[in-house]
Amino acid sequence: MTETSASNQQPPDAPADYTRHLPSISLPDNDDFTPGSTQLAQIGPISIYRGGWGVYVDSHAIAEAATQAGFPVDLATTIEKLGFSGGYHFPVDSDTFSSRVQNLMTGYITRLVDKVMEVRGWDSVDALFVGTQTIFEEALDDVRAALHRKGKSVGPIYWYRMACNSATAALVDTLREPAFAGQRVAVVGLDTLSGNTTDSTDPVTFATFGNGGAAMAYVPGKEIEVLDGESVVEYDTDGFFHVPYIINRPPKARPRALPADYRVLGEETQRRFHATENGLFLEIPEDEAFRMDGRGTFRYFTSTGVTSLLWNVIDDYRRKFGESLGRLGATIGHQPSQAVVDGLNRTLFRLALENRNQEKEDAGDEESMFSTRDIRKMMRADLSDRLVQLRKLGIDALSLNIPWVMPDVGFNNISAGTSLSALTTLAAQKVVMPGTAHVLLGLGVGASYQAHAIRFATEG
Repeated sequence: MTETSASNQQPPDAPADYTRHLPSISLPDNDDFTPGSTQLAQIGPISIYRGGWGVYVDSHAIAEAATQAGFPVDLATTIEKLGFSGGYHFPVDSDTFSSRVQNLMTGYITRLVDKVMEVRGWDSVDALFVGTQTIFEEALDDVRAALHRKGKSVGPIYWYRMACNSATAALVDTLREPAFAGQRVAVVGLDTLSGNTTDSTDPVTFATFGNGGAAMAYVPGKEIEVLDGESVVEYDTDGFFHVPYIINRPPKARPRALPADYRVLGEETQRRFHATENGLFLEIPEDEAFRMDGRGTFRYFTSTGVTSLLWNVIDDYRRKFGESLGRLGATIGHQPSQAVVDGLNRTLFRLALENRNQEKEDAGDEESMFSTRDIRKMMRADLSDRLVQLRKLGIDALSLNIPWVMPDVGFNNISAGTSLSALTTLAAQKVVMPGTAHVLLGLGVGASYQAHAIRFATEG
């Protein structure tokens, strides 16, 4: 997801197989992770674990390969601006929907869930939530059987197919639904967005998405709680994203009422969004391969209701809980690309200044207000300069900055696992700790988005 669309810049004579300039090996025959691609972190008793698999491909290598294949030089610059150091890929001719790869993904899901349960000392969970767009529904029974063979038992398995927002939506729903309070819960987000799932003729898409997943084991209401927020579902009528038709199948489960605090926008969404007894599903425009409109996605996630919702949650928290619970921490968000994260931060900066203008106008102090031109000029400044400006104005900037945490991680956008992967990094860096409150931002293709203030309980 980047401000520049690669599909509009591809020269007519560019070879479709340019990705063969990149290193690739055969798919592994077992579910072992690539060495060095895992990380475990904890927030008090909560365990979070992530992993990637396949062949590690450096983003700079993709940029160089694109240039060598005849793509415009500025396309390589765009790839560098994504902010990712690189990610894990299957060979471009691999079949994501083959039995072999589906079995491989089952093994990865099992490994992630088994690890977070092992760290907790749990041999069972009351509920397991699997967030993924690229695994078939029938694979969930295989996950249960594989965990059983490892000595782990699970209660109901819920399947969330809201693409990038899958794991975040599942996590929030467990905190919102009273039935899960006090239970042992595990959430795993995982997608295989490489090989033939990703449009391998589009270097920006290839550099953005890859393989990976992350899991979290926790007790809702006791170890983590949601304080405020809302979830929004709005069908992608503009077709910013397209997914292979083979994976866009609605679930077989019976319908049920929407989880708490969901807002569904438009009649088209009503037809495309399914809340079932076994999870949530949002249809995405179909295509032969996974594709994205870079400009469209950038505008959607930085100039629509996404940032307004995020701002409202931050403002509500400060009014309701600021004195009793303290400052709201840095926003934890899905990390689509550095370009999108920076766009979100600039928009939040604008909203903060507009809110200050309204306060000055209400107080009759119009001389202290900023003009629209001044605000736009300040928005174009670097992040450090914007934060200095907020501090000068007495505005708490901590929660108005989504930290970009993926440059040295070795993971690019792994879709459903990205938010939990970012949380793993922030927990390992001691940014997110017991007793702290943060904003959890979820972004999903299709499209769904949500923002919630969550609080991690103190240890003991």
